Amino acid sequence: MMNQPPYDYFITQVEQGTKIKLVAQQIENDMVIYKVPKFPEKNKNHYNERSNGTSTPITFLILHYTVINFFKTLEVFTRDTDIDAVSSTYVITQYESKFQIPSGKIIQVAPEEKRAWHAGLSKWHNFINLNENSIGIELVNDGVDKQNQFVPFDDDQIKALAQLSKIIIQKHNISPVCILGHSDIAPNRKIDPGILFPWGRLYTNYGIGAWMTKEELTIEAIKNYNPEELLPDKVNISFLSRHLKKYGYDIQETNVVNKQFSSVLKAFKAHFSCNQIPQKYNDEPDMMDMIWIWGLTAKYKKYLNKL
Repeated sequence: MMNQPPYDYFITQVEQGTKIKLVAQQIENDMVIYKVPKFPEKNKNHYNERSNGTSTPITFLILHYTVINFFKTLEVFTRDTDIDAVSSTYVITQYESKFQIPSGKIIQVAPEEKRAWHAGLSKWHNFINLNENSIGIELVNDGVDKQNQFVPFDDDQIKALAQLSKIIIQKHNISPVCILGHSDIAPNRKIDPGILFPWGRLYTNYGIGAWMTKEELTIEAIKNYNPEELLPDKVNISFLSRHLKKYGYDIQETNVVNKQFSSVLKAFKAHFSCNQIPQKYNDEPDMMDMIWIWGLTAKYKKYLNKL
């Protein structure tokens, strides 16, 4: 049951900063979501109908970072334009001292039953243009700083993301292998949510997404999942590309390092094998990449076979 919470200063902050009057709704476990109202102007509502309306299955949860601050994000996602209009289903704030924006506030920009415009040209397994079958969550974050270093995420922001994600995953029965970053589904043009996005923490603390624990990342442990192939004893590009494709990445099997392989490998490293290790964020394949993708395709094969 949804209730209107009492006066909330955050609503006043947003209205003063953006002229947008949010509507707060209290849902399960006293969680508050702030909804952007539908605008009378046609081009300010950056979403449209899914192909089969409300019966369109939601298969994916796609995570992003914004690169711009919170007020600018709301402006971009609701500006009156029919050119290059973008949006996301949800936005989650980080702490911003200049405007005293608190961390972990959840704003719903587009209704879940509508198609938000966050994924663009994208692919995962046989799904293309994933706006159709996904919900997008944007985390307010600079992406990279002036020294070209990735920027960490706020703890309260990640806690709010986990709380929201668990509700979405349960509601739509989203598979662990379909909880992805923008770079996973568009590796040739996107790098968000970046190598510092805490995929491991989401899995370990909240049971969200696909992951390999330290205990699972051994050859003997992975063999318990009955992988379809043996692991080569050295880096093998054909093996890597074949298994990256099997997992869902948009890549053709190859035995040479080409542009497609490089971009996909960097996306994979950011999400999995080098997550939280920015100094290893490159397109040079190593045995850790081999072990990770071998393990993931074995551990999650029952989910992969359903896609």
